[in-house]
Formats: sequence, structure tokens, C-alpha cells
Amino acid sequence: MSSTIIIVTCLLLTVVLIACFYYKNKAIQKLQISKVGELKGQIELHKQQIYIRNKNLNKYDFLKYNLKDSLYVQNNIQLNL
Repeated sequence: MSSTIIIVTCLLLTVVLIACFYYKNKAIQKLQISKVGELKGQIELHKQQIYIRNKNLNKYDFLKYNLKDSLYVQNNIQLNL
């Protein structure tokens, strides 16, 4: 009789532990899906920004704005090479 109680108790505890792990795992999966969704949204936003910046950079005419004149030597800057 006592061995039957021990076996039933062990089985019951096993079922309870499996259920706890199952629900905890589901909660972790929900959190992970949420975080991945946020990161995908941020990545998409950054891709759009990169596209816009590349498009505008390709339209920029360096010869027209004569950047050569604006890039003059500044002797007061000392480089520690």
C-alpha cells in the first residue's frame, strides 16, 4: 500500500513539474518573440535610413560644391602618430 502511495506521489510531482516547466517555457517564448519583433522593427527602420542616406549621397555632386576648398590643412591640429 505504501509503495503505491509513493509511486502515485512521484507521478503526481512529475506531472506538476512538467506543467510548471511547460508554462514557464511558454512565458519565456512569448517574451522572446516580443523582443525579436522589436529588434526586427528597429532593423527595418535602420535599413530605411541607410537607403535614404545612400540615395542622397549618390545625388550629391562633390564637384559642384567644391569640397577641395573646404578641406584645407589645419596646422594647429597635432597628430600623435
